[in-house]
Amino acid sequence: APPFAASWEGALLVPRYGQYHFELTAEGGHARVLLDGQSLVEADDGQAQAQRTLAGGFYGFEAEFISGDAPQRLRLAWSGPDFGLQAVGAGALYTLPGAANGLVGYYYSNPNWSGTPALIQRDLFILPNNPLREPFSILWTGKIAAPRAGHYRFGTRSDDGSLVYVDGQLVVDNGGEHGSEYREGSIQLTEGFHGIEVRYFQMGGSREMQLWWAPPGGGQEIIPSQYLFPLEEVPEGLELPELVVAPPVPTLEKIPVEQEIAPAPVEQPAVSLAPDLSVLELPLLWQMGRCGSGKAEFQMPRGVAVDAEGNVYVADADNHRVVKLNADGEPLLTWGKEGEGDGQFIEPFDVVVDSLGNVVVLDAVAQRLQRFTPEGKLMAAFGRAMAFYRPRGLGTDAQDNLYIADTGGVRLIKLSPDGVRLMQVGGPEERIGPGQPTDVAISPAGEIYLVEAMSGTLWWLDAAGTVLGRWQVAQANTLDSPHVAVGPKGRVYVTDPEGGRVLVFTADGQPLGQFGSLGDGSGQFRKPVGIAVGADGKVVVSDSHGCRVVAFGTLE
Repeated sequence: APPFAASWEGALLVPRYGQYHFELTAEGGHARVLLDGQSLVEADDGQAQAQRTLAGGFYGFEAEFISGDAPQRLRLAWSGPDFGLQAVGAGALYTLPGAANGLVGYYYSNPNWSGTPALIQRDLFILPNNPLREPFSILWTGKIAAPRAGHYRFGTRSDDGSLVYVDGQLVVDNGGEHGSEYREGSIQLTEGFHGIEVRYFQMGGSREMQLWWAPPGGGQEIIPSQYLFPLEEVPEGLELPELVVAPPVPTLEKIPVEQEIAPAPVEQPAVSLAPDLSVLELPLLWQMGRCGSGKAEFQMPRGVAVDAEGNVYVADADNHRVVKLNADGEPLLTWGKEGEGDGQFIEPFDVVVDSLGNVVVLDAVAQRLQRFTPEGKLMAAFGRAMAFYRPRGLGTDAQDNLYIADTGGVRLIKLSPDGVRLMQVGGPEERIGPGQPTDVAISPAGEIYLVEAMSGTLWWLDAAGTVLGRWQVAQANTLDSPHVAVGPKGRVYVTDPEGGRVLVFTADGQPLGQFGSLGDGSGQFRKPVGIAVGADGKVVVSDSHGCRVVAFGTLE
């Protein structure tokens, strides 16, 4: 009963750069709305308005209301570059930790950061995002928090070039057209906030961009977004985040683990991975594709799936479509085009086939799922309400439940076949997730295998999400990311994009061997990403930078 007070916290998703108008109505009380902790609009028993120029992306959102004795109406409305005045609805509000962090990205349709940006958005993670056609460039700006004074090392691993400036000083020069290269530099910083500018350009071909640091007393790590702020000026009262000392970058050594608290099962020690495993001789059945947009052509093929008849479905990401091949690799049909409407895709990244033969496609940029018949007829579109952030991997179990590796959301989500959330595993403060999960697969026994790209870890979970074990695979970026599949007899297959190979394990993580190698020859890969294993044991792999799909005979 009134009087009362209420507050809400979360994230506001701004669709794109532009001018936004806000109207706050608070009848019979006092209300205030904050973005990134700063007051946006405040109303006292009436209506108040505010204007802001905002970049696209997520903002920290807070709303407060203190009622009088007779509260009547509380409403927040907004208008933007593409829409008229309307209530701020569920489609714009999310529960996303860290929404006030990251940097502002300016995206250019040229490789030299010149002219008017084609896109301006806030990015939680510094990645080789690809909303533009190659060649393109990205300029990220903002502030970086130095939690303590001392010597800081910064580095980038990029393909093509990248530069890092701190307080206007060039610290990392990784410029030029080249493949994946790591370079670093160092600078002495005082405690506090410092200006940072990160430049990246891409001429064509493979893409990679990682931003690293080693703060005083800490190990080398990808810079966590909690230390990055999309600000031109630091507001008064903004607190420095504490320095969480990172361990050294994961190597191929054994990973120490803790035991689960009873009555959960005890997690087994992590299985280490030898750099070179024994070579497995899998017969090459066929390979199909070349770079292009026509029939039998692909542009950055990512996820693959195999149905009960052996047909293969390919998420042809940069062609914004799904390609269906028969069991011999011959093209049967394609569907989809670029767009956000029903049956359209921005970046189809992964695909699965359910027990009825229907095809579910995960769109990483549209951040939703679509279900189609085997002939490509749309049946349903869902998932936006889950507030995914650049999800890269999709799996399914015998009951047709769906499992999403929510890469930017650093978590695993389980949905019922009709899209109801059943389970979440991981998160920013959890053991699972911060390594950025990029794919998930379910074994015939219902166990879950979740691979993280940045940490190079494969997690082994039971059906309830309890950790059974983990083992080291290979690190990669989240675009050309490791994917995982489980064969009919429980063997686990993981792609190693940077190593040009596929790793094979027993169900409990013991290495069995590897197949494939870097190259353009038969059975070789430039960047193996997607992988699927058919009911007959046939292994299908997408080579994203080779623009082809390769099928091997059974190991099962």
